[in-house]
Amino acid sequence: MVDESGFFFVSSVKETWGMGTPERIGGSLTGWSEVWLVERDGKFRVLKSLKPNYRKLPLYEGLLKKEFDLGYSLTHSNICQTYAFIEHPDLGNCIEMEWVDGRSLDAMKEECRKDPRLARKIILEICDALICIHSRQVVHQDLKPSNILVTHNGNNVKIIDFGLSLLDSQSELKISGGTKSYAAPELLEGKKADVLSDIYSLGKVIEQISPRYTKIARRCCKLNPADRYMSVSDVRDAVLKKDRTLSWVLPVAVAAAAVVAVLLLLNRKSTDVPSTPAADNVKLATEADKTAGSQPQAEPYEQVSVPAGKKAEMPSEAKSKAAQPAKASAPAGKIEKIEDETDLDDLFDSVTELFEEKEGGK
Repeated sequence: MVDESGFFFVSSVKETWGMGTPERIGGSLTGWSEVWLVERDGKFRVLKSLKPNYRKLPLYEGLLKKEFDLGYSLTHSNICQTYAFIEHPDLGNCIEMEWVDGRSLDAMKEECRKDPRLARKIILEICDALICIHSRQVVHQDLKPSNILVTHNGNNVKIIDFGLSLLDSQSELKISGGTKSYAAPELLEGKKADVLSDIYSLGKVIEQISPRYTKIARRCCKLNPADRYMSVSDVRDAVLKKDRTLSWVLPVAVAAAAVVAVLLLLNRKSTDVPSTPAADNVKLATEADKTAGSQPQAEPYEQVSVPAGKKAEMPSEAKSKAAQPAKASAPAGKIEKIEDETDLDDLFDSVTELFEEKEGGK
């Protein structure tokens, strides 16, 4: 048997290499930039340029150069890589960037909500990218699902679009901006953007893709910045802590539910044991023996024939039964439903705190 490596299919090979013809693949509807796909030296690249009516204008040329400087300073596997700042003969000044074969997180919201493991992976990788961004004294300022790409191969996160990002050492073009539905309240009031502004946007993203981390998202989105997590590392730790909690709380909860179910079943069987005529006769005889010497003899009464298998009642027993109120019986196996299912998350957190206090006291 021949065991040699080789190509399964051979595609056509170009005789010349260089910059291919650009193909427009996107652009902001109301903004100043557009994105093109090109082939360069046998690899796909993305070129981000200005729209024709914004080219040569100092303000927008400055914004494009600022975005390049910020992107070029960031190197991380979960951040779209920036390669160079070039001048294209047809597009003018461009940022040459990594081409990501994937789709935006905006198109994956429902998939993430149905797959907790996928949502967890994406959230942790967004956190890793933001930790790198913040460590370079950069604030993204426009974090949202459409600016987060996820690769088809491996579902790896790639954060893009640093057009509105801010760097601490910048002296010009430091303008607050973003997308209103994801922007922190302080940005909408015209205040300075900082790490806590990105944490607010991160909470909005988490809220949209995972109901599992709702409580974490709520804290990220507190109106008062001081009430939020102080760093993205704290958010990441909270996600991991939540997963550790569920790893032991859920098995314990399942085991407890199983024990309760068994006890209910045993109790139901013990109360449903049918009585036999022989046992009833022995019981009547025993009670008669106990009371024979202490109570006066009852007057004789007419004997009534009773159908086979049916227990005959004494007059005193019938009177006693008539005096007892009827008991309302609930359907067998019915368990009261929790009124507010959202309280389950808070219940887990409370149990976790008690568990941690107990462990800390040892």
